[in-house]
Amino acid sequence: MEDIIYSLVGRKDFDCVGLLKFVYNVKYLPFPDMGDCRFLTEWTMSRKEPELNDILLYDFHGAGIDHVAMYIGDGEMFHYLDTTGVIISKFNNKYLMNRYRGVLIHG
Repeated sequence: MEDIIYSLVGRKDFDCVGLLKFVYNVKYLPFPDMGDCRFLTEWTMSRKEPELNDILLYDFHGAGIDHVAMYIGDGEMFHYLDTTGVIISKFNNKYLMNRYRGVLIHG
C-alpha cells in the first residue's frame, strides 16, 4: 500500500474523491458513491480518532463537506489538492484541523 501511495504523490489527474476511489479499489475496501448525498444513509460521520484507512471529511469553503482524505497512520493523511496534486499531509496541520469535520464510518 505504501508503494501505491508514494507512487501517486504529485499526480494531478485525480480529484480528492477520484483519488480515494482508486486507492480503496486497489485495497478492496468499501467506498461510498459520493456523487450524491444518499451515501449518508449507509455511512455515518463520527468525531472519533482516525484509524488506518479511514476516510476523513473536510469543509474547506463553509458550505458542507467538500474534501476527503485517507488516514494512513502515524499522524499522516493522503489526499489531493488542486494546487499541488496528490500529497501526504500531517493530520494535525492547523489549516486542515480548522476544516476537519470527522471520519466517515460504514454501517
